[in-house]
Amino acid sequence: MNIALVEFKNIPIRFLGLNGNSRTDKAEQLVAMTLPQILKLPINSEFHAGTIKKWLERDIYQQLRSYVTGAAVRSCGVDKIFRAYAVVIIGSRHILICEMNRSGE
Repeated sequence: MNIALVEFKNIPIRFLGLNGNSRTDKAEQLVAMTLPQILKLPINSEFHAGTIKKWLERDIYQQLRSYVTGAAVRSCGVDKIFRAYAVVIIGSRHILICEMNRSGE
């Protein structure tokens, strides 16, 4: 039996450090960006500070790791194949998927 844990997160385009007056202007910029550029984007929100990369490293990975190494997952048994995923939707234009194993790596 396989077990998958999936955590979904979303960063609305209005919170991304993009130039432009409209959502369309910002969306066009975001669509043209590469992954390294996206990871360097600042988040302008009262809930998150820093870049997308820092948010992933500081908050998302830690949250996923706490689920993975927690008692509920450990009680599932070692004979099962386990994977955890963080799915992050960036401005409704890009989707980042991060995978973590049972050890939190």
